[in-house]
Amino acid sequence: MNENYLDKINILIKEKKINQAQLELSKFGSEFLKNPEYLYLRGKVFYINKLYYIALDTLLIALEFKEEDKIYNLIVKIYNILGNKELSK
Repeated sequence: MNENYLDKINILIKEKKINQAQLELSKFGSEFLKNPEYLYLRGKVFYINKLYYIALDTLLIALEFKEEDKIYNLIVKIYNILGNKELSK
């Protein structure tokens, strides 16, 4: 599975096909646990499913491998939802 496959999963998420995206993400092997795009998509699915703390954990792990604005932006959204205005800055 490659980056094109991750793009397809991102499209599923945008189309609100969250269950299908989650199923496709679950097919990835342990070698993707260090892939920041995989971790971002996984965090995004957790966020959509309102599993905010596990989404944060997943996104913070993604940042260890690659710092990207989209990861930081999703973290900010989650901290705002959780009411932590200090960390949302």
